Amino acid sequence: ITIDCILAPVFDEDGKVRYLVPSGVDITERNMLMRQLDGQRQQLDAIVQNVPGIIYDFSYDLNTGEQTVNFISDDAEQVFGYSSTEWRTNPNFWREIVVDEDWDAAIAEVTAAYEENRSGAVEFRCHHKDGSIVTAESFFSFDKAGTDVRQFGVIMDISRRKEMES
Repeated sequence: ITIDCILAPVFDEDGKVRYLVPSGVDITERNMLMRQLDGQRQQLDAIVQNVPGIIYDFSYDLNTGEQTVNFISDDAEQVFGYSSTEWRTNPNFWREIVVDEDWDAAIAEVTAAYEENRSGAVEFRCHHKDGSIVTAESFFSFDKAGTDVRQFGVIMDISRRKEMES
């Protein structure tokens, strides 16, 4: 059993501490839940660190069309050259890095998957920060809640595969 002990001061009219009132709360269950939560967080961190791709969580506001990057794994910087901070601070980031010729087809597939209430996959090319082109494929699904839509997925760099196919 774990007890969190507290000593609360009781002051007199002059603002001086007259005495302390001890109290205790059993925090055994809270500590157990915190250990479980830490274990789950470590497990999720291990998955994110070891999946060979970029894991992401984006939100879309259907009223405004605004996109928010809630999470993007650190592999985004390795694949595209942009830090996770750059992704999170620019709501139109995707539009800026996807090659113009690929944008409409990519958006059409994402929209179709959303409207048909299914998961999807889309292939597209992006401008790397160093000026090169990266061919990527994203596998994704949606979670709809009111006017907010969340898209979860993984992006794989398929540039090498595409070069070998040519």
